[in-house]
Amino acid sequence: MQKYLLYYLFLFTVVTGFYFLYSYFNLSGNQFVYPIDDAYIHLAIAKHFGESGFWSINSGSFDSASSSILYTLILSSLIKLFGDYLYYPMVINIAAGFVTVYWIFRFFNDFYSQRELKLGLF
Repeated sequence: MQKYLLYYLFLFTVVTGFYFLYSYFNLSGNQFVYPIDDAYIHLAIAKHFGESGFWSINSGSFDSASSSILYTLILSSLIKLFGDYLYYPMVINIAAGFVTVYWIFRFFNDFYSQRELKLGLF
């Protein structure tokens, strides 16, 4: 059964890698951009919270523009520890994707046979 988990994780890695390369080469002219502005909003809030302690897009005032407080706190912790980096949201989301694939596999492993799990790969 662990073999199928590795196949599903590999499939997730290939799809995520394809998306990254597609967005890098085709969407933005050889520069990585997030297709939705939420990542940049969370990064701006996390940067200001990690550096100056203000929960805001603009330093010096309070703006609660974040729709996910835990996500922004994780980002601000990474910025505080390792510095500002554009790829933090992608790294967090890929790690969360691997955890999600693992838990979904464990859930379906209880209900479906080995043959049905193999069919799910195609």
